[in-house]
Amino acid sequence: MLLKKIVVFLILLTFFVPIQNKLSAKRVRKNIILPSSYVISYYKTKKNLNRWVKQIVYYSPPYNYKEAGIEKLIETLSNQSLEKKVEAISHHFLGRRYIRWPLGEGFIGKYDHAPLYRFDRFDCTTYIETVIALAQSNSLKEFIITLNKIRYKNGKISFLNRNHFPIIDWIPNNINQNVITDITSKVADQFPVEKASTLIDKREWFLSLPYSRFRVSYWVNKYQLISRLYKELEKSNPVEGKIKYIGLNTIFDSYKNLNHFLDNIPSGTIINVVGSHYSLSSATGSDYNITHQGFCIRKNGIPYFRHASSTRWRGVVEVPLKLYLRILLYKQVVGINILQVNPA
Repeated sequence: MLLKKIVVFLILLTFFVPIQNKLSAKRVRKNIILPSSYVISYYKTKKNLNRWVKQIVYYSPPYNYKEAGIEKLIETLSNQSLEKKVEAISHHFLGRRYIRWPLGEGFIGKYDHAPLYRFDRFDCTTYIETVIALAQSNSLKEFIITLNKIRYKNGKISFLNRNHFPIIDWIPNNINQNVITDITSKVADQFPVEKASTLIDKREWFLSLPYSRFRVSYWVNKYQLISRLYKELEKSNPVEGKIKYIGLNTIFDSYKNLNHFLDNIPSGTIINVVGSHYSLSSATGSDYNITHQGFCIRKNGIPYFRHASSTRWRGVVEVPLKLYLRILLYKQVVGINILQVNPA
């Protein structure tokens, strides 16, 4: 009888002790989702209260390219024109959610460990970059190389080397690499083309970023991290950026002008929304005047504006371009700039 009680006790002990240990670990567990499909979990077990135990668990994140069917998409569109590729790929991502700062530098990043690429969440610029990179690539490996070339100056991956500002980074660097061409003057035809200029202070902008913007391992001291960033930016000076645009007042001068202008915009081109020159330095550390980006996509001859919207839709959507331009009339926007995507 005694032996039977001892056996039952041992069975119950082996069942409850692991559960207790698991609950103790769960209270102090901290998970960090890494961009290369792994989770590193640090926890204290009941038997090791004074020692951190490191456990690596395989994790398939939502931005896994196989789940998104990206390889199949690239293969299906391999014989299509660049324009058709941009139309099809941008359509593939319709309905995907909007998120601020979706990408970073991955494992190798000093200031941002967010993934180098993903297909489930976008902001307006990463949506444009992802579509262009896929349209110019014949494989996933080539896509990653192309995306890094588009996102970083000379393809060198680093937070400071990223094309943060369209007017002084993204547009001129990608024009120099023959990724895009500015066709604003060509589309304008008889309409006058104006120029907008803005003084970009990268140093102050970097230093005004919130702590949450630096997505690094939780044990990293963000104060020290920002101090190192400050030292790296000591020699950085404000840069004046200039961009061509077609004024909204000119476009909406008459219905004849509006329809002629819309007919001139090719499908698959990038539209940059140029904002009026108003100071944002007190809030963001620097002024900027390109406030949004998206694609012009033609469906049955009608131009649509397809973009990752941060407003009430909070995702990748499309609206008739005529309607979208009319909405811009009531915002602090002076006009639009138009870029053509070049073949690889």
